Amino acid sequence: MYNTLSEAKNYFESRLNTDAWDDANDEKRTKALSMAARSIDSLNYIGDRVRSAEFPRGEDTEVPDTVKYAECEIALALLNDMDIDLEIETLNTRSTQFGDMSMVSDVSFVPEHLANGIVSAIAWQFLKPYLRDPRTIVFNRVS
Repeated sequence: MYNTLSEAKNYFESRLNTDAWDDANDEKRTKALSMAARSIDSLNYIGDRVRSAEFPRGEDTEVPDTVKYAECEIALALLNDMDIDLEIETLNTRSTQFGDMSMVSDVSFVPEHLANGIVSAIAWQFLKPYLRDPRTIVFNRVS
């Protein structure tokens, strides 16, 4: 985890719409933060790891605040019962009818954060600046 439980509680004290966090006990909060950290660790970041976790990286000695915020946002989404598989499956709904009205959705688009395994769009915005460009190839010459 990138946050202590105390740090996460402090984060949520200054955020609106945190009912799922507020209603959860510390055990569930800790599990959500742990799952969030695993989601964060599954991405491909710029630079080299300093320790076994993905952050800090390179010359940094501390985990950036925005990474800690991202962990909190993912934990909140998980406590709100967000599920990547269900979210993507729901996007595949072609049409819905309500009485005389019907709605057709475009199934060819999956939001970037969901495609990368992050359940929170807010968290994705916090993490995105640290990600490698997937279109870049780096070659190293070995002699």
